[in-house]
Formats: sequence, structure tokens, C-alpha cells
Amino acid sequence: MNDEILFLFVLLPIAAFILAVVALIRIGLQNKRIAHLERQLAILLLRSDQEKEAPPEPAKEPEGKAKPKPAAVAAAAAAREPAKKSAPAKPPQKEQFGKPSPPPAPPPPPAPSFVDRAMDNIIANWVIWLAALSLGLGGVFIVQYGIERGYLGPVARVVAALCFGTILIAVAEYVRRKNPDQAVNYFSAHVALAAGGIASLFAGVVAAHVLYGLTNALVGFASMALVSWLALAGGLIYGPVLAVIGLLGAYISPFLVASEGPSPLMYLYFLMVLMASLAVERWQRWIWLSTLSVAGALIWGVLLHWSIPNQPYLAAYFLGVILTAVSIPAFGIPPRSRENGWVTPASFARISFYYPTVLTVVTALVATVLLVLSSPDSLVFWQSSLLALLAILAAAVFLFAKAQNLDQIAAISGLGMIGVVTGVALLPGSEGAWLYGAEYDQVIRRYFPFAALSLLGLTLIFALGSLWRSTRSVRPFYWNALTALLPLLALVVLWNKWHRTDVLTNGNWLTLILLLTALLAGLAILHLRRGAEMLSSADILSCGAFFGLGFFALRILSPEEQIVGFAALAVLAFVLEARHALRLVGLVSLGYTSLAFGRIVLDPGISGGIYGEFLEGPVYIAVATSLFYGGAWWAMQVKSPARLVQFETAAVAGLGILISVLLGRAAEAGYNLPDHALLGLYVSVWLILSLVQFKRAQQTDGFTRLRRIFGWGYFTLSSLAFVLGSFMLDPVLGLAAEPVAGFFPLDSIVIAYTMPALILFACHRVKSLPAPLPRSIGLPIAGALATWTIILEIRRFWHGNDIRGHDILTPELYSYTVALLIATVTCILLALWRKDPGLRKWGLLLVGVTALKVFLWDMSDLQGLGRATSFIALGLTLAGIAWLFQRFSMEKPAKPKADA
Repeated sequence: MNDEILFLFVLLPIAAFILAVVALIRIGLQNKRIAHLERQLAILLLRSDQEKEAPPEPAKEPEGKAKPKPAAVAAAAAAREPAKKSAPAKPPQKEQFGKPSPPPAPPPPPAPSFVDRAMDNIIANWVIWLAALSLGLGGVFIVQYGIERGYLGPVARVVAALCFGTILIAVAEYVRRKNPDQAVNYFSAHVALAAGGIASLFAGVVAAHVLYGLTNALVGFASMALVSWLALAGGLIYGPVLAVIGLLGAYISPFLVASEGPSPLMYLYFLMVLMASLAVERWQRWIWLSTLSVAGALIWGVLLHWSIPNQPYLAAYFLGVILTAVSIPAFGIPPRSRENGWVTPASFARISFYYPTVLTVVTALVATVLLVLSSPDSLVFWQSSLLALLAILAAAVFLFAKAQNLDQIAAISGLGMIGVVTGVALLPGSEGAWLYGAEYDQVIRRYFPFAALSLLGLTLIFALGSLWRSTRSVRPFYWNALTALLPLLALVVLWNKWHRTDVLTNGNWLTLILLLTALLAGLAILHLRRGAEMLSSADILSCGAFFGLGFFALRILSPEEQIVGFAALAVLAFVLEARHALRLVGLVSLGYTSLAFGRIVLDPGISGGIYGEFLEGPVYIAVATSLFYGGAWWAMQVKSPARLVQFETAAVAGLGILISVLLGRAAEAGYNLPDHALLGLYVSVWLILSLVQFKRAQQTDGFTRLRRIFGWGYFTLSSLAFVLGSFMLDPVLGLAAEPVAGFFPLDSIVIAYTMPALILFACHRVKSLPAPLPRSIGLPIAGALATWTIILEIRRFWHGNDIRGHDILTPELYSYTVALLIATVTCILLALWRKDPGLRKWGLLLVGVTALKVFLWDMSDLQGLGRATSFIALGLTLAGIAWLFQRFSMEKPAKPKADA
């Protein structure tokens, strides 16, 4: 009974196979008949349309009928003429080629979606796929029956599977040739048969090696690869189903081959699989196939690198992957393309149009990142990664010149080389010495020659690329920007990694920097000579040269020397900008001006300028300030208001800091300057900075609001610092008062209070300076600061350096009165001389204050001759003031009127 059941299971697949073949033949005949009927119907419809469009022939007159005589014809025409004139005129109709214009065609119906087409194909061809499944199961059951009965040995089983697969492929090809008009789709009959045949072949070769051990590793792997490539090639005929089967089989086959370990030849195998799949993709334009093939190639490359460590194969493999992705999909060897667009996020939205470019650039990016991450695995792989990326860079610059859509690969490979050099600290043998500076330096010294030569090659390739691609590219600025920036970045990496190892002396580093700067400057000059179209390229190359000089100043010069160096670079960049209209170089000038001024403020700053060496502080600040004034003068000559504001700002601020430093050094006089004087210096500097910002806001149209915000910010900081400093550090009233330093009267009190007072006074008396506060507020504050300075100086004169906590002496009190009288007379004289009513009011106010002091204070504390002297002096002063007011009028003379 069991035999009969097994026999039925054998007969059922055979019967299904026969029925499927008969069904396929009948379906083929029906398709031919339908196609013939469609052609006949199309011919009939075409004939009927031609008959409708043909013009009607004129009717022939009978031969026996006599023609009308000319007299009768003329009479009939004369009778019809009034009728024609009386008929209303019709507007003429526009005609095209003798026919009226046809009505607009209806819009085409929307195309069915992929899901709709797939469902239609499944509904139309489900019988075919069911037949293919029955065939496959039938073959499996036959093999199973033979195995259970012992009729089929391992060899026979493998041969049966291979023969069955070959028969299915032959039937698929027969059906395809019998139905040439049938479109190839995922669910066609011959596609189903071919897919079943490929699956059967692949099962046979896998069983021969994995299950039965009939083949060695090489033969088994070769047989699997042959079937996979057969499926990939079948994709050109039978569509993407076979291509997917072949691609998956090619990438899965290495898992199924048992061997002692992976061989480096596997890299070559996966590269061949990639080439084959991309060749199919180029013919069929299947985006997903190329994406899967490239992703599989990259993943297998990383897996092989982990299995075969400390070897250089992955670098060469990724080089081959990138070149394959460039050449095979669409561009050829050497690559050519009419498109020159970048790969941007918008490119992914139109992936069907941009996919060859997107595929190539993304492949280069991913492969480069993987190389950078994997390069520290070993020294030999680190070196091979640099060489591979250098080869890609050379190809991107010179070989890809006619495919400008691939320009981004140059930047990717250049940055990849710099990333590989940066990862030298992670190489085996160096990470353990990271905590030990001397050992680490000794370890990485041997890596320097190869890194330096590689980055030198990068510099030369980009320099030649600047000349080669500038005249052949639609984006010359891009190539010159890479030439200007990437070699400088490479030099910075070299310096950062190896300068402390003493592999080169400072003189050698200086030579490298100057050579790179000279190279960039020479390229900039060549582009300037080419005309206005290369102006932007010369601009960015000049910026690169200035960046090189700035890096030299930052690394070679001392902080004090950098002040002069940055100021000189700022002025030089401005001269070049003014001469050749280089806009980016103008921004470089602004940047170096900011660096120079920042260096003045931070190091040495006011404190460093006071306590440091004289040549390291005031002299460098003075030289930089002179350079700033020279830049301002040149800006006036060439009529550049923006640069005038820039250099004038820096010059005024530098001058303020220089004056503060000189006053501090004079007042210090061998002692440490007290905190109230240092705070006064900083208050003065912040005031100067605020005035500079307000001045810039008045003289330029750009960033006016932002500059006013900065100005008020500086002014607020200055005011808060002064208020808090007066409360905490004032030598008389402060909570942490310190003794006064310096020689009388040029001491720390003058620095702390007189300088801010003079700055506020200058804001209202010098027309070219802005006034942040109204005149009614700014001048009283300045006067109050000056008055407090006089009070503190008088107290210091009588009590010495420590002026806190002492009683007021009688001579001290008398000195205050004399000072008030001097201030009163001075204010009155200035009011009369300037004919200023405001000063006159201040003078009268001082008269009243002096009188009150004498009557209310001096009279109670002074005795004898002192009291008499005070009243006599007050009386004479008041009499003199009265005489001055009577002698000189405060009214300004009226302007003479012109004669009528």
C-alpha cells in the first residue's frame, strides 16, 4: 500500500508536468491567435479612418444633358448676386492645412501602479507559477523516493537535479522563443520555468559539495559561482528575478564552501561579481540591483578584512570597487558624462535620473570612510590605504576630467587621506605609549616619512589640478578652493602629530610653510593673469597663502610677536584686496585684524604689558597700533569705508590700551599696581571699545544694529565694572581698599578715575567721537570723577599712600577750599571764553558750593589766621568773578545782516 502511495506521489508530479507543458503550449497558441486578431483589427480601423478623411469626389454630369449657354449662365449669376450681398457675413474660420483645427485631445489615463500591475500579472499567470511549483516539488519527490528506495546514489541525485534544472531552462527558452511578442515580467511563464531551473542547478552544486563532499572547495566554489553568473546573465533575457537569484547566490556561495580559512582571492571574486552585476544593471537600468551589488561588495570586503587582518588587500579592493562603480554603470573608461550636477539631497528625489552619479559618489564616500576607520589596524594597511586614496585622488583630478558630475570624489579622497594620517595615533604599538610622551614620540617617528610624502603628493596633485581643471571645469572655484584648503589642513595635521617628536627642526617646518605659501601665491598670480573670469579662483588661492602665513605666525612666533605679525598680515591683505578687488581676501584682512586685537587684549593685555618686559609689551602694542593707523590711512586713500572703520577701530582701541599700559608702568614704580588702578584701566578699555562700536555704526551701513548692541554691551560692562570696583576697591570707601601706588600726582588714583573721566569728556567735546550718553548726563559724570580724583589726591598728599581711616587734618581741609576756588575760577573763565551758558551755570554752582564750605565747615574747624585767610580768599575770588561777569558779556555777537 505504501508503494502504491509513493507511486501515486511520483505519478502526480509527472502528470502535473505533462499538463503544465500542454497548458503552456495552448496558452502560446492562444496568444498567437490573439496577436493575429489584434493586427487584423488595427488594419481595419486604419482603413476606415482613411476613408473618412478622404474628400468627396464631384458628381459627374450625364452625357446626354446639354450645357447651359453663356447668356443663361450670366443671367443666373446676376440673379444670385443680390442674394449674396443681402446675406449676413460670417466670420472666416481659421484653417490649418485646409482643415479645421481638431478638438483638444483628452488627457491620458493615469498609468497603473506597480501593485496593480503585479496583481494583474499574478491573476493572469498564477497557473503558470503553480505549474512551476508543482514541477519543482515533483523533482524533489522523485529524488526523495529514489533516496529512500536506494535507487539513486549521491552522484545520481546530483546529476538528476542538474538535469532537471537544465530541462526547465530549456523549456523556458523554448516557450520564450515561441512567444516573442509576449512581454517579459515578473510572472511570465518562461520566467517561472527559468527561475525554477536556476534554483535546481544551484541546489545540485550545493548538495554535491556540502551534503555529499563530491567536490573539493575550489570546484564547489567555482560551480556555485558559475551558476550565479549564469543567473546574472539570464537576467538580461528573463528579467530581474533571475538577476536577484544570481546575485544572492554569488554572495551566499562563500558561506557554503567549507575551507580552512578565507583566501585573498575572494577579494577578486567579489570584485568580479560586482562587475557582472553592474554590467547587467547598465543594460537593464535596475537601480536596486546596482545598490544591492555595491552594498554586498562593501560588506564582504570588511568581513574579509576582519578574517585576514594586518594585510593591505582591502585598500586595493576598495580602489577597484570605486573604479568599477565609476566606469561600468554609465560612464565608461575613461568616464564621460554630459551632466555636471552635484549629488545633493534633491538628487535622491530624482534618483531615476541621477542614480549613476549618486551610486558612484556614495560608493566612494562609504569606501573612504571604511578605509579611514580601518586604517589603524596595522602599519602596512595604513600605508596601503594612503596609496589607494592617493590613486583615487589622481584619477578624480585627471582621469575624470570629462565627467564633472564626479568632482566630489576628489574632495572625498583628499579628506580621506588627511583622516588616515590623523589616525596614526591609533596604530598598534602607539596606543600603549600614549601615556608616556617620550615613548609615544619615539613610536610615531617612523610613520612620518610615509605620511609626509603622501600629503606632499596630495599637494602636488591639487596644484596640478588647479591648472588642469580650472580651464576645463564648470566650477573652477571648487578646484582652487580644494587646492587652497586641503594642503593647508594636511600641513596642520603633520605639525600637530609630529612637531613635538623633533622629526624636523623649526627651520624645516618654517621652510615647508613658506614653500606651500609660495606655491599658493604663485597659482594665485597665474590665475590673476588669466583675466576676470579667474578672479574668484585667485581670491581663494590668495586666502590660502594668507592662511599659511597665519599658521606660521601662530606656531613659530611668540604671543607678543604674533601681535605685529597678525597686524601686518591684515594690512597686507587689505592692500591686495584694494588692488585686485578680492572680496575673500578682504574678509581675511578683517579676521587678522580681530586676531591681532584679541592678542593685544588677552596676551599680553594690560596686566602683562605693565608687569612684563618693556619690549614684550608696550613696544609690540605700539608697532601694531601704528600698522593699524597705516591701514586706516590707506583705506582713506582708496576710499574704502568698511576697511577704514575696521583699522580705525583697532587703532583707537590699541592706542587706548597702550596709554593704559604706559600709565600703569609709570604709576607702578617698582610696586605691584593696586586692583583699583587695574580695574580703572579695564574700564577705560571697555569704554574705548564701546565708542569704537558706536563709531562703526555711524560710518557704515552694514550690521548697524548689531554694532550698537555691542557698543551698549561694552558700555554696560564698563559701567558695572566701575560701580562694583568703586564699592569694593576704592582706596577710601571700598571694602577691600588697597594703598595708593606710584608717585604723586601720577599714581594709581589717576589711572582709576581720571582716564574714564577724560574719555567721557572727550565724547562730548571731540566732534569725531560718538557720545553714548546725553550731554546733560555724560559731562556731570566726568566732572564728578574729576572732583573725586582731586579729593583723593589731596588726601594722599597729606596722609601718604594709605588714605583710609584717617581724620581730616586742618591743612587738608584748607586744601579742599583752595581746590574748589581753582575749579570755580577755571570754570568761569572757560564759560566766558567759550561763551557757554552751561559752563557759566556750573561755575555759579561751584561758587555756591565753595561759599557753603567756607561758612559751614571751614569756619568751625579753622582758627585764627587760617579762618581769616579763608574768608579773605573767598571774598577776593567772589569779587573777581563779579568783575569778570561785568567786564565780559556772555552773549555771542550777532551776525551782521547783509545789505539789501
